[in-house]
Amino acid sequence: MDIHIDFVSNFVGMNRDKDGLYNFKKLWPPYDIDFKKIRKISYLVVKTYAPSSEDTFSVLSKQYGENYLIPEKKYNYPPWIKNTNIKRVISFGTYDLFHIGHLNILNNAKNIYPHTYLVIGISSDNFNIKKKNIKPIINEKNRLKIIKNLKCVDECFFEESLKLKLKYCIDFNIDTLVMGDDHKGRFDYLKIYGINVIYFPRTKNISSSEIINKIKLNS
Repeated sequence: MDIHIDFVSNFVGMNRDKDGLYNFKKLWPPYDIDFKKIRKISYLVVKTYAPSSEDTFSVLSKQYGENYLIPEKKYNYPPWIKNTNIKRVISFGTYDLFHIGHLNILNNAKNIYPHTYLVIGISSDNFNIKKKNIKPIINEKNRLKIIKNLKCVDECFFEESLKLKLKYCIDFNIDTLVMGDDHKGRFDYLKIYGINVIYFPRTKNISSSEIINKIKLNS
């Protein structure tokens, strides 16, 4: 169990604004906090301040990701049981019009460790439409078959939401998440749960979107 307790130091010498409040915006600049609901608390005989419970949830969500709290569920692979000899690695993608860039990142993911079990989350058709407003050219069943039959892939499933990365990592007892570097930093909150996060460089001059554009131009 992880318990996050954040306290803010006493505001010695901090100026008040026109409403008589301290300038809390200097302490929490990236967050949307209702500064008029700031709580006055005492900790170790020191009087200090903290956001309201609703704003605390908002701060933690933005800092650690929306799924920083693990849902109550019985998981197939309990996260505290790990095989030290085999590392479980996960990656996600649409894999539409499978090309060399896809193959490169999957092979790189498989070869991170001497013994790797590679799990791949494939964006479902509906999820891809919600995410990119584009319907994949290859339907989800065929994309799943293509990925499932690759020698480097051990297991695959359909991804239904970007907000479920932590859930998927726990469900499959994952040690490491691998993504392309166009997502760099986006999933670093998973490190809080002991999940390693690696961003591989994407293969230059190749993508499903570019292939589609070339087909359009040639036609």
